[in-house]
Amino acid sequence: MEGSDIWLHVNPSSGMPIYLQIKDQLRRAIRGRVLGPGQQLPTVRRMAAHLVVNPNTVARAYRELEQEGYIDPRRGVGTFVGVITEEKAQVGLRETALEAAAARFLEEIRRLNATTAEALGVLWRLERERSGPVPGEGERT
Repeated sequence: MEGSDIWLHVNPSSGMPIYLQIKDQLRRAIRGRVLGPGQQLPTVRRMAAHLVVNPNTVARAYRELEQEGYIDPRRGVGTFVGVITEEKAQVGLRETALEAAAARFLEEIRRLNATTAEALGVLWRLERERSGPVPGEGERT
């Protein structure tokens, strides 16, 4: 993923912080095995130049990925993809499936011309109805 191989993209107007966009895209690529263990990532400066963002933004994403065990910075050598446990890979598959379900949900909300708030209200109501009352919720003494 060096130089012109950088496929990440950011959307400054998405409302999601840019460092999170970078972090999420890299985490998904690592969990999905698009980026394999030991693969070198671009330097912070190269990634920042490609994405046209402040290097501190990329550094924050890299730092958080390191704390989560996804990447392994080696002083003076570079930053590399870490070894991903089967548990993290399974979490990634589950997250991917949830994102697909959420995307379908959002498409349907838009098709119905409903707001996200309306849809979430219905979702919460249905969840309560189907799982029964939550202990302590709605009780009056």
